[in-house]
Amino acid sequence: MNLTRLLPCSAALAAIALALLPLPISGQQKGMTVQQVYEQAQKDLAEGRIQQAQQGFALVLKYSPNFIYARKGLADCAAALKNPAPKQDPLSQLSTLIVPSIEFDNATLGTVIEYVAQKAEELSGGKITPNCVFRGTAEEKQKLTVTMKLRNTPLSEVLRYTGQVTGVRFANEQYAIVCLPPSASAVTPEPAVQQTANGTTPATNPLTPPPSTSTNPGLSFRSL
Repeated sequence: MNLTRLLPCSAALAAIALALLPLPISGQQKGMTVQQVYEQAQKDLAEGRIQQAQQGFALVLKYSPNFIYARKGLADCAAALKNPAPKQDPLSQLSTLIVPSIEFDNATLGTVIEYVAQKAEELSGGKITPNCVFRGTAEEKQKLTVTMKLRNTPLSEVLRYTGQVTGVRFANEQYAIVCLPPSASAVTPEPAVQQTANGTTPATNPLTPPPSTSTNPGLSFRSL
């Protein structure tokens, strides 16, 4: 019998057996196998929970030191902590959320802004909760009205159309979307929409609705 050829096989089988053994630890990982802890660490890394991923990979290597993929995961964690990815700006986040159908009939500006914020949270499962700051008077927020009917439209485009109808400009700040009314036209903010869902700068859209001539602050919108 050639023991030299059997040794690598035995080592591989031992590693597989070790991966299937439950870890003698407490808390959230109690009863999990090495493989399960590794898979959870991968998920944590993918979803941005870097420190949790780092702890998971380190625990895997404690019980399986030759697990090369865990070593790579640990290296990826170190790189992510050293060079964190830039956070996407609020308007770009809205460009990834598509509303199948939406209709406004003389909706007040305040109602439209509130609707966009609520719809973003709903469509993203709570992951995107935009903070919209209106830098105008309460009277302006109620006096300006919006009428539009759109289908399969990013929420960022809804704001862009709203700006075309009301004269309001939308700009990014670090943690908020700032709404600048016509009275603040002396300020020159960045464009309301920096990118669409496919990553391109939008051209003039033929679906842009005409300005509303009604001053009725009532609202009727439908989202299917």
